[in-house]
Amino acid sequence: MRKTILLLFALALLLSACGTAAPAATPEPTSVPTVEPTAEPTPEPTSKATVAPLPTEVPVTVTTDPAGILALLRETDERAEPGSAGAALKAASVACDFLDYFMSTSISRGEVRTAAESFLAGLTAEEKAAFAAKLATVENARRTFTESTSYAEGLLRDCGRINDCLYPWDEAAHNNFSGLIDAFGGRAAFEALLPR
Repeated sequence: MRKTILLLFALALLLSACGTAAPAATPEPTSVPTVEPTAEPTPEPTSKATVAPLPTEVPVTVTTDPAGILALLRETDERAEPGSAGAALKAASVACDFLDYFMSTSISRGEVRTAAESFLAGLTAEEKAAFAAKLATVENARRTFTESTSYAEGLLRDCGRINDCLYPWDEAAHNNFSGLIDAFGGRAAFEALLPR
C-alpha cells in the first residue's frame, strides 16, 4: 500500500511539473528602416499649349421655351386619366414634369398662358372640358407639393419621382403653373369646365 501511495505521489509530482512550462521569451522589436520620400522629376512639357483653369461653378442654362409647355400639355392630355386607377400618381408625375420645367427655364407666367392658349385653340369645346378635368388632377397634385414636406415626399415616393425631380420647387415654379389656369380665362372659367 505504501508503494501505491508513493507511486501516486510521484505521478502527481510528474504531472504538476509538466503543466508549468517556462514562459515564452518575447521577441525583441526590430526596427524598420525608414525611407525618405523622393520627389519624382516632373516631365518637361512637349508643347506650349496652355490649359484654362476649370470653372469653380457650372453655369445653369436657363431658357425660355414655349414649345416645352406645348409638349407638357400634350403629355398631360395623354397621361392624366381622371377617375382611373393610379390617376393621382400619374397626375403627380406630370405635375413634377411641369414644375421641373418651370424651375429650369426663365419662362414667365404670361408666356405659359400664351403657349397654353395656343394649345387650347386647337381643341373643341368638348375636348377643352375633358382637358380641363385632366389638368385639374395635375393641379391637385401640384397643390399637394406645397403642403407638408412629409406628405409631398410620400407622394413623390409613391409615384417614383422622389429622386428624379427638382423638389422642393420654388414659389415662381408654382406661380407659373397658374399660367395654365389663366389660359382658360381664369380660375372661375376653368372651374366652370370641370364636371360636377
